[in-house]
Amino acid sequence: MFLRLVLGLTLLLSTQLSFGHARGEDYIFTNFRENSIDGFFEINAFDLQKKFQIDIRSEGVDALAVLNENREKLQNYILQNFSIGPDAETKYPITFTQLEHRAPPAIPSGMFHFKIQTGPQPDQVKVWHNMFYETDPLHRGLLVVRYNHKTQRNYGDEHTALVFNPQKNRQTLILTDIPSPPSMPEAPGFGFRHLLTHPEHLLHAALLALALTTLFSAPERLPTKKLCLLLLALTLVTTLGFALGNWLGLRVFDKGYGRLDSSTLSLLTGLVLLVTSASFLKLKLRPIFLLLLLGSSSSALGLLHGIHIPHLFGELSIRLVRLKLLAVEYTKGLALSFLLSCLLTLLLSFFIVKFSKNPSKTQFALSLILTAATCYWLITNQISSL
Repeated sequence: MFLRLVLGLTLLLSTQLSFGHARGEDYIFTNFRENSIDGFFEINAFDLQKKFQIDIRSEGVDALAVLNENREKLQNYILQNFSIGPDAETKYPITFTQLEHRAPPAIPSGMFHFKIQTGPQPDQVKVWHNMFYETDPLHRGLLVVRYNHKTQRNYGDEHTALVFNPQKNRQTLILTDIPSPPSMPEAPGFGFRHLLTHPEHLLHAALLALALTTLFSAPERLPTKKLCLLLLALTLVTTLGFALGNWLGLRVFDKGYGRLDSSTLSLLTGLVLLVTSASFLKLKLRPIFLLLLLGSSSSALGLLHGIHIPHLFGELSIRLVRLKLLAVEYTKGLALSFLLSCLLTLLLSFFIVKFSKNPSKTQFALSLILTAATCYWLITNQISSL
């Protein structure tokens, strides 16, 4: 079902609008010289306003002057929440050298240049990053390596070596073998594996199969043309509902209203699936009710999925400014896997009804099994998150 590609277009648009230049991230750009480290910390306007009530975005504001006024406070915050050294106990002293301002069209940000005298570089350094997690639990800090003397390589401004979050705020950077970000060709497989390895997507596909089974097993024989139109309508409603919900979820997250942890999102997802599958225990469901049921549940699941996307990409060592490219490839895998699942569910539902002696009882039994499977997934998922 190529219509799943609608999700891809929506995801692309949403991602482009939502994540622009580095919203929800700060950067540490580094050059590892033979006897020193230099670079700059980049903190965007959204974090500055949310954490420190410092406004550098409003029209008419002299951003550089505002940053200079708050320079000492911001530099102290960095020093209190970031460190780098040859081991966990030893921290290199950081000296700030220059303050710059990144202007639109990128998201405005402050760039705090620094230099560190290290002596001969060790083979690895310990890095601690603890910035902005107190105001945004999903915030990420990215350490970008531009040049490394140990490997004698220039990596450029896109080579993210480490990604920090509240759960991973202490990490080791091996200077003799700088980690590489995931390449784009891997992303379709990532999307494909995501659908196949996440039970909520499989349960969602099973709901579509159950709806098709309900149509095929209707006591009054629907004309072939009407049946085909209903099948198409169900598929469209399921796909577009999920796509629009996904778009809305990204927008909600971007506005700061959807900062839910993974266990809460899984709980809400499970409840939506549970209510929907339990609704099929009613034997006689009119086609219009099927459309409303799948449309509303798919929209709700899409909304939760959209909110969850930043969690999904959160630990990837890739800058969100490149997430548009990743989303294109990721969606190819997601579209391919959903196409396969739709074809399988259509065939499965047809053969279930064809070889069933009592289609109504079969529908009830399948609804019961799906409801039980959803309950099992919901309970085990919540237990594992404790």
